[in-house]
Amino acid sequence: YEDGVSIAERIANLVPRVAAEKVAAMAVEAREDMKLRHAPLLLVREMARHETHRGLVADTLERIVQRPDELTEFLAIYWADVLGPQQQRKRAAVSAQVKKGLARALTKFDAYQLAKYDRDGAVRIRDVLFLTHAKPKDPAQEKVWKQLVDGTLSAPDTWEVSLSGGADKRE
Repeated sequence: YEDGVSIAERIANLVPRVAAEKVAAMAVEAREDMKLRHAPLLLVREMARHETHRGLVADTLERIVQRPDELTEFLAIYWADVLGPQQQRKRAAVSAQVKKGLARALTKFDAYQLAKYDRDGAVRIRDVLFLTHAKPKDPAQEKVWKQLVDGTLSAPDTWEVSLSGGADKRE
């Protein structure tokens, strides 16, 4: 950036100066209308830092998380900012509002989605499950989550998985 200020730094400077309701609305608009993925996560991360904004974090986070990997991306952003990019495996405390929002968002996803987006990385979906102590909405989801925790959730049968497994692209 020309002036040396990153987007994350700009967001950090602006969020406390804007009403919490407006920041939450901005995050939702950025995700749902503009189809942005990281900017809304950054906005909510900043909301979690400011007492005047924390009350809307859970609802906003639940709404903007539309894919399972966004759960892990949010925590990676949250922890990287607190601990530095090389320290993500060391966990910093996560606010109750963040835990509530992530737990509610986690219940939106089925076995296919969880298996598709459960990848190795600094944060895994099972880490989110352990951190938030999310409650499954029904016995079927409880079974899926147990498979996720045990590492027995089968990968979805998609063409992407086949290609990753070495299948011939032309076939």
